[in-house]
Amino acid sequence: MILITTRKAAETLNFSSRHVCRLVNENKLTPFAVLDNGHNVFTKEAIEAFKLKRESRKEAINAK
Repeated sequence: MILITTRKAAETLNFSSRHVCRLVNENKLTPFAVLDNGHNVFTKEAIEAFKLKRESRKEAINAK
């Protein structure tokens, strides 16, 4: 398991860090842990799964 920061998650998803934080606040993306300083960390696998899910949703919308 590889842990990544919000910044790295944002880069992977092509989002801003702020948008990743918004997704967490809206319970659309769940961090693996929240550090003592309040920062979120995610598993690389979870971010990749979120990305694939989002891409497949976009493809389904475009196919209509």
